Amino acid sequence: EINVDKSKEMYYKDMKHPPIHLWSQTGQHLGTFKQVQVYRYLGVPMHLRQGINIFHSKRLEMVHRAKSYAGTIISQADDSWDPAEVANALWTNIAVEATLYGCEVASITEDSLVKLDGIQAKVGAYILGVGRSCSHAAIRKELGWESMRSKIYKRKLLYWKRVSGLDGENWANKALEECKDAINKTNGGTWNSLWYKEIRNIFIKCKITNIFGRHPKMNQSIKRWVD
Repeated sequence: EINVDKSKEMYYKDMKHPPIHLWSQTGQHLGTFKQVQVYRYLGVPMHLRQGINIFHSKRLEMVHRAKSYAGTIISQADDSWDPAEVANALWTNIAVEATLYGCEVASITEDSLVKLDGIQAKVGAYILGVGRSCSHAAIRKELGWESMRSKIYKRKLLYWKRVSGLDGENWANKALEECKDAINKTNGGTWNSLWYKEIRNIFIKCKITNIFGRHPKMNQSIKRWVD
């Protein structure tokens, strides 16, 4: 069901047209969609001229947010009663969740994954009191953390599982199928060549043959090939 208050329609520059009205099956007028030139999705401002740059903007926003949280946590934890415990709690419960918000629907490049893991390792090194040259894997193992890459992979695959398993009449499922079949930029080919290709590469890299299997098995596969 469409929520009129939460839905908006983007238009290009001065090509604004009469608003779209939404009617119920009984003929009741439910309202009109608000028309905007800029719409914020997952914290990223979008407009019709931006196109594929939404992925680039999202990646920059994720790295910037992670750096900002890491710097704040390290600087403020020193004044707490237990710097290591406070920093650990702030990073795992707040910073990671805020940084990875919406990552499942964006195309994340290898460069961004490396940067995110590097930022997390910086926080981990602070918590453990070791040098920043310490192995990222050693830091994660000591703290019981997952790599940011692993978290992103899991979220993407679970999102894929949820959307592809929806009823064929569901809008999210229809959008997914349309993008999978896209062959050029005008009907989603760019999205298909990035996000969809990335999902397939995760399947191949982690040797996952059945996304609809049990979660623990999928988690083990990702941990084996990523962490």
